[in-house]
Amino acid sequence: MMGAPLSMARLLLIDQDPEYAERLRSALVGPPAIPLSREPGLDEAAARLDHERFDLILLDLPTATVASMREVFERHPSWQRPPIIGLSRAAGDPSSANALEAGALDCLSKTDSDVRLVGRILRYQIELDRIKREPSPTSDRFERLIERARDIIATVDEAGTITYVSPAIEHTLGVGPPGFSGKVIWELVHPEDVGALYRMLTALFADGQTRSIEFQMRHVGGAWRRLSTAAQLLDDDPWPQAVLNAVDVTELRRIEVALGERDEQLRQARKMEVIGRLAGGIAHDFGNLLTVIGGATARVIEGLPEQSPLREHALSIRSSAERASAMTKQLLGFTRQQPAANALIDLNDLLRDTEQLLCRLLGEHIELQIRRAPDLGAVTADRTQIEQVLLNLAVNARDAMPMGGRLTIETKNVASEETALYDASQAAPSVAVSVTDTGVGMDAATRARAFEPFFTTKEEGKGTGIGLSSVNEILQNNGGWTHLASAPGRGTTVTFGLPRAVGAALSIPREGAARGGHETLLLVEDEDGVRELVRGMLEISGYHVLEASAPSIAERISHEYTGPISLMLTDVVMPEMTGVELAARLKIGRPELQVMFMSGYPEPTTRDGGGWAPGSYFISKPFDRQALLRRVREALDG
Repeated sequence: MMGAPLSMARLLLIDQDPEYAERLRSALVGPPAIPLSREPGLDEAAARLDHERFDLILLDLPTATVASMREVFERHPSWQRPPIIGLSRAAGDPSSANALEAGALDCLSKTDSDVRLVGRILRYQIELDRIKREPSPTSDRFERLIERARDIIATVDEAGTITYVSPAIEHTLGVGPPGFSGKVIWELVHPEDVGALYRMLTALFADGQTRSIEFQMRHVGGAWRRLSTAAQLLDDDPWPQAVLNAVDVTELRRIEVALGERDEQLRQARKMEVIGRLAGGIAHDFGNLLTVIGGATARVIEGLPEQSPLREHALSIRSSAERASAMTKQLLGFTRQQPAANALIDLNDLLRDTEQLLCRLLGEHIELQIRRAPDLGAVTADRTQIEQVLLNLAVNARDAMPMGGRLTIETKNVASEETALYDASQAAPSVAVSVTDTGVGMDAATRARAFEPFFTTKEEGKGTGIGLSSVNEILQNNGGWTHLASAPGRGTTVTFGLPRAVGAALSIPREGAARGGHETLLLVEDEDGVRELVRGMLEISGYHVLEASAPSIAERISHEYTGPISLMLTDVVMPEMTGVELAARLKIGRPELQVMFMSGYPEPTTRDGGGWAPGSYFISKPFDRQALLRRVREALDG
């Protein structure tokens, strides 16, 4: 890009003497002619320079000093900075030396006898400066590359003023270079990034070391765009500048955050898998203990007179064992290892049974109110899973009321049209439970994500983010629905509903007493306490029991016993082999043998991950005598 012809050059004279300006203008008529403009002082010149471009400034030294002109330039870093030639009143004036020290290109005297000579000198100085500033073909090529680059290239001075920005800025922020030139960069970046960017540029101008930083600038549409920026110092100019090379990484960072969230969800899922395995092992051992405690307590109760003072204590032990058994099932349900055991249940009864547990869970600082609707319909669901739903909602409500409050749980029958208001996909009568707290509430953004797996507003270590997501999953699996209503400072209400069982009344049928028998049973259990208890339960009901403490002993008994064995009742996880493997072996010699597995795990598993044998039965530990006898009878009669 070649320089403009000399005839197009423009000169600004800062001088209070209009007569000298006319003399000088006469000397500059050409050829080629050089336009001359005059301003009487710095303030007027500054106003002119703010919107006009000049190639050379002639400065009358008595009017102003070169240093003061430089100060004007410093206050307006976006201006072009033409060279300055000082004009002294006489040759040898000390002001000429001061002007040269301050950066003047040259100094001339107004007393020169031939003003035309001054004109020639001025033309020479202007042309020389143009030659110095005229870009070479190489620099012109690089300028075109910068203009077409997709990366944003900008220069910023020490005051933070943007002195140049490439056209790529418009693609990223929606505004072209004129919208940024001359503006202070601190005023354009995100408030959170101002401090870091200021410190980076300050250090860059101090030591010249290349640095990198990310900061945000606002798009014309209002959204913030994140720029990854490399900064280096351009110090071959009297006024050093920072060169910024910026790339828009907004989408890249969004993807990285999304991947990070998924990695965290995967980590949580793996952690839950480990917890699930641990819970399964604990449930197995705990089930054995509870089977012994519950069974032994039942036998004690049966042997105590009605008026015995010890009877109340024994009943309390049995109730605690039953509660512990339910908690074990809740633990397995929490880790998705407990299969659903759907049955007809009354939600009012369920609330009565869990009220004390809820009170202990909430603590003394939270008041619990339960309102049970009369004539409440029954539902078909897994009781343990619905208990888990209530416990999860209670925990969330408790955490939302750290200073105390009130939790209200209310049951009600919901007609078809009202159900549709809660969930448009549901159009059948429901039985609903509303859980309302007086806590901090949620804003719209939190409500939108409340049911997402692993989403939590609690600080790290105080929430897993699976409470509401598991509630939603349980209800969906049972054909139900969930509805959330909340507002900041106004508490939260979670309403969930289950389809009302058709034709089911409040009175849910109870099972009658189980009966025994006289068949021969093979009992295989490696836990002595459990084996002795189960044997006693069966023998007192008339069964003939062959017992084995290990699979190898059971094989020997089956081989040596000449009479029929109607049923093998076996544990699943044992040292020598699993109960499933033992059953397969014994059925080779006794194909008519019925098999029932018992385990604290949710279902028996083999070492290769297979399920129980076809046609077999299963009972989950812990169990009482009635449950055992009923299940044994089903296996024998089935």
